[in-house]
Amino acid sequence: MKRVVLLAWLGALAALLGPALAADTGRQESISLSLPSVVMVLAVDARGGELEAVAAGSGTIVSTDGAVLTNHHVLYDAREARLYDLFLIARYRGADRDPEVTCAGVPGHGELRPDVDLAVIRCEEDLGGQPLWPENWPALPLGDSQGIVPGEQLWVLGYPGAGAGSIQVSAGLVSGWTGEQGGTSSRAFMRTDALITGGNSGGAAVDRHGRLIGVPTAFRVITAERGAEVTAIGKVGLIRPIEATTELMGAAHVVQDDKKSDVLVTGTVSSNGNGRPIAGAFVLALPAGYGPRDTARPIAWSTTDASGSFTLEPPLPRGQRYTVAVAASGFVPALETDALVLPDEGHHRQLRWRDVRLVPQSH
Repeated sequence: MKRVVLLAWLGALAALLGPALAADTGRQESISLSLPSVVMVLAVDARGGELEAVAAGSGTIVSTDGAVLTNHHVLYDAREARLYDLFLIARYRGADRDPEVTCAGVPGHGELRPDVDLAVIRCEEDLGGQPLWPENWPALPLGDSQGIVPGEQLWVLGYPGAGAGSIQVSAGLVSGWTGEQGGTSSRAFMRTDALITGGNSGGAAVDRHGRLIGVPTAFRVITAERGAEVTAIGKVGLIRPIEATTELMGAAHVVQDDKKSDVLVTGTVSSNGNGRPIAGAFVLALPAGYGPRDTARPIAWSTTDASGSFTLEPPLPRGQRYTVAVAASGFVPALETDALVLPDEGHHRQLRWRDVRLVPQSH
């Protein structure tokens, strides 16, 4: 009887896995939800009694009160060695539309870090010159670049049109890390083949969950030298990792309202027999109270990598309990009712759950 119930549950699990593994909408949705958080930053000078836009870049909204993270060089006139007189913020209003200029501020009133080419700015006036206190701006959640390794995918969001045009998204792979002047002596920049141009500077580099992991900052031309001949063969994009902004955003009093944000759940699956990691195991988060005879669509799911690690996608809402189902070839599937409990409060965006041990099937 036990084996019959087990086989029935395996059949139900297979039915659940079909639509879960076929769906790739979670990732696309995460990137789409990131778009409104990316703005165009227009640098403006007063010339002859008129305001003139003289440069453009991108920025990312990092708090609901309108704090925008961008590159320092977007606000700085290197030829005259001074900050521009004003900046304008143009906000996203559609994937196929130019952003809408909504407000203005003074670069010098922001928190500036020219040593790492970063800045946090806030609008101070609307377009009519009246004082402005932004509220409920769509802040992009912060991620973590510490664990990123070469080969991982990221997306670059920004406005490369130099002051005109709609937002653009470029996908690419992380190829490694580099120092300020090149070489590998530090992790000053992530290197990527994602397209980065001048207008992308200050925008967002996001991971597959739509979290901000860095600031697209520059690109370097890759050349091949043969004697006296130098040939440009491509470009490598440089992304300032999000960890470089910690001190800056603290000084700028950037506070993300993350109490209501969803939680990214990670963990591992290994063999109860020898403790070795299990690759290719299916992990599903199901509604609370789910049992072997029930049917329900998974809320989140994942497969383990070579190290047995998994990350449930999409992130899960706080303050709820979830049943977890785990299955792998050659092992008895596990069903743990209400085993995953997410706290209602807290500032963490990622929860390291635990190691799930599967029992090898007897032959």
